[in-house]
Amino acid sequence: MFTKPHLRQQVAPSAKALLGAALATAGILAPAPAQAAPLVDTAVAAPARSPREIAAVPLRQLRVLAPSTPKSVARARVDRDRGYQGERSCRRGNRPGTVALRNLLWKTYSTSVPIGLSRGCRGDTSEHYDGRALDWMVNSANPREAAMGDAFVDWVTKEHHDVPGAKARRLGIMYIIWRGRMWRSYRPGWTDYQGCSRGGGDPTRCHRDHVHISLNWAGAYKRTSWYTKR
Repeated sequence: MFTKPHLRQQVAPSAKALLGAALATAGILAPAPAQAAPLVDTAVAAPARSPREIAAVPLRQLRVLAPSTPKSVARARVDRDRGYQGERSCRRGNRPGTVALRNLLWKTYSTSVPIGLSRGCRGDTSEHYDGRALDWMVNSANPREAAMGDAFVDWVTKEHHDVPGAKARRLGIMYIIWRGRMWRSYRPGWTDYQGCSRGGGDPTRCHRDHVHISLNWAGAYKRTSWYTKR
């Protein structure tokens, strides 16, 4: 569990702390009350790609399918690294940037895959509890869902303008967990997630059946170049 002094100073959390938060995002630290389950918001901003449309996209195209970056955004200076910003207090509901990121995923890859947003708060720490995290329920065991998950994660973490994870900074993405590995914008590069990258382990704990994305506060309130430079 993250300690409050670390959160206030925005110091990168320890491996133990990251494990605690990631387990919390997956909702598997302990049996949770009914209100702690992910709230899957079914509302979506039009236009969104329909399940029928995404089903018609060939697998080879799914592997490279990614959001379009507006020219005005691509020309803008890449956002600065804002460091690690952990959850400090319980805030019900979802922040506008989290909803916008969910809508971007649904617009690009369709509403066929659920996305969990905020959760009822418990005694642990998770960006789900202040509305800054989402779980995109693509399963790496499903070839088409795996292709979508890989395509987005590759797009958002790759280098652009000599900045690793430039798209992540533009969207205000703080860290991602997918396929047993973790990528952090404040310390770019993929790292093993508690031995999960070696295979085995629970699919949910190892984030093989969903992509977890946490936002910093600028991303949560749409104060990054992805939104302000359009």
